[in-house]
Amino acid sequence: MKPTEVLYEVEGPAFFITSIGLSNYFFFKKRELEESDLYLVCIAESDEIEALKEGRLSIRGAMNKRIGWLVEICPKGSVIRFQEQSHDVFVALLPAPGLALYAKFGNVPDSLIQANSLMAFKFYSDSMHDKSMPLRLLTETVEGVSKFVKGVLTPSALLEGRDGRFFDVRVNEPVFASLLISIDAPSVDAVGLRENKRTQNLSVAELESASIERGRETWSVIQDAVRSYTGSSVTKFNAVEHREFLDNIVDLMPTESNDFSKIEITFRAGARTEIVAIDRIIGEKFVKDHSDLDGQVLSIEGVITEVNGESGTFLIRDNSYSTTTCNPQGDLFQQLDDAGYMNRGQRMKVTGKYWRRTRRGFISFSAYPVILE
Repeated sequence: MKPTEVLYEVEGPAFFITSIGLSNYFFFKKRELEESDLYLVCIAESDEIEALKEGRLSIRGAMNKRIGWLVEICPKGSVIRFQEQSHDVFVALLPAPGLALYAKFGNVPDSLIQANSLMAFKFYSDSMHDKSMPLRLLTETVEGVSKFVKGVLTPSALLEGRDGRFFDVRVNEPVFASLLISIDAPSVDAVGLRENKRTQNLSVAELESASIERGRETWSVIQDAVRSYTGSSVTKFNAVEHREFLDNIVDLMPTESNDFSKIEITFRAGARTEIVAIDRIIGEKFVKDHSDLDGQVLSIEGVITEVNGESGTFLIRDNSYSTTTCNPQGDLFQQLDDAGYMNRGQRMKVTGKYWRRTRRGFISFSAYPVILE
């Protein structure tokens, strides 16, 4: 048994690829015996090999196959014996989750779907099984992911009115056991864009690029938050500055009050796919920071979607697609109305005291807003 390509060596090939017939196979050394070595063996696909070498896929992810073998090989390379293993037994023998081919890659995804998607969410729960899960849990999870993706990927140029209907993402087939929901690159309805007067001059390519950039910015915030909550960063996460982000992500967090024990979020940044794992301890810190926003003075920037003259309030939709009730104090509403700013589609930034509410947030302010358009 001669290696076609050695991927890792420790006093000889420890992880290698061998061609047998028309197929390639992974050989991973599981144990050294007195007169032989014991290997885990499974078929190796070309896209898995590529992702493994690029640090986008773990060894476990590359070798998690329905069919696998334990193979005993003598020092000269001859096969002494082999035995096919059940999937459960074979997977239990594989390396730990997230283990990359080389340490420099750090923690990496355990599936090719995660490795190749723009963004993916893998939820862990004792209530989730490979063939079924409670409908309530599935529905709540999908709705939470939909809210988050819409909030962090919709280009700001499509926030006005119903312009967001021209933007969408493709969702790959969900994978059960732990629930894996993966998102492909965003797409824009070019025909609908051209037929709408307000959006007809927008560039499809620029909107898609702006969406990817928003995704990168959000990924950076996720990483900063996790580093802060785990103590690996000396900088405290600024919840007030990132209210929009917290509004979107808290429903996905594993806590003691829901069914999730962990969530993995991945983002494909260029050639690399990066990953963060959030357990209940970290998830609770996200939720606490969000709840601590009540009564804080913060700024909300967005577009007016509704004006209520009788109550002297208006609704503003921010860049994360969250809507907040704005309550100007004194005669400020009248000043803004007289100046011609109380109109749907008007963009502004208001600063005041904020409270979370079940349906939408609420902000009360007395300072004149910053008029942006």
